[in-house]
Amino acid sequence: MAIKFSNCDRNWGTTAYKSSLTKNAASLWEEPAKSTLASIDADQAREVTEIRKNLEWLSDALLAASENGLFRFKEVAITFEAVHHALDKARKDFDNGKGDLNETKKSNEECWKLLDEALNQAGNPYRNRFIHVRGIAFLLATTFVAILIGLAWAGTSTWFDTIPYWALLIGGLGGCLRGLWWLFKHVSRKDFRRSWWLWYVISPIVGSGLGVLTYFAVLAAVAATTTSTTISQAGLTMFLAGFAGFNWNWAVQFLENLAGAKSTAVAGVRP
Repeated sequence: MAIKFSNCDRNWGTTAYKSSLTKNAASLWEEPAKSTLASIDADQAREVTEIRKNLEWLSDALLAASENGLFRFKEVAITFEAVHHALDKARKDFDNGKGDLNETKKSNEECWKLLDEALNQAGNPYRNRFIHVRGIAFLLATTFVAILIGLAWAGTSTWFDTIPYWALLIGGLGGCLRGLWWLFKHVSRKDFRRSWWLWYVISPIVGSGLGVLTYFAVLAAVAATTTSTTISQAGLTMFLAGFAGFNWNWAVQFLENLAGAKSTAVAGVRP
């Protein structure tokens, strides 16, 4: 099955190509694929989309392996150029339509075979650090268990007579879960990068901070609407603190919205 694609799609998977795109250029880059998918049947469209995603995944995994220093190991006989050549062949077959999708699949499989062989040649030291990432997984899992024990011990006691320990700890639980979830995702995709280590290490700390901020935000909202400084729905507040630790984007948006509503009310401006 031969499918013709615009030359606008060439080198679509490279980081340099993506980073050089402006917003308008990015829309032009995606449009040929959309028009192509509209001209073929549903099964072919799904197959084309799946191959495109797989090639992009492979490109991310190869760039991550290069960043992690895989091809600098003496034990690794396979070079970055060899894997990249197979990937580039798959891209060209896919973008130009010179061959068919079966040829693209073969090139894709060959590239994965080379990359997996290079990962195996690197041995356990590399695999434990960048493929299985056992150090971070152990750290996050241990922190998660320690926080659970801390919750059982702290109960409803407060820190400085103001901050309940559960807000701090439950936010930390959310941060641990976030780290474990993203670690699982990147380990399964083989695209974990060493520059992400710090992010995973501080995720419980960031989660704790967001949990405390969310607690104070809820407390401020209760005080503003009921003139009370007591939170009656403790379970809901605990959930929000944990969710804030897990979903940082939601937490930041929640706090920004609350701050915006508060400033609007103080200024006397209608929302």
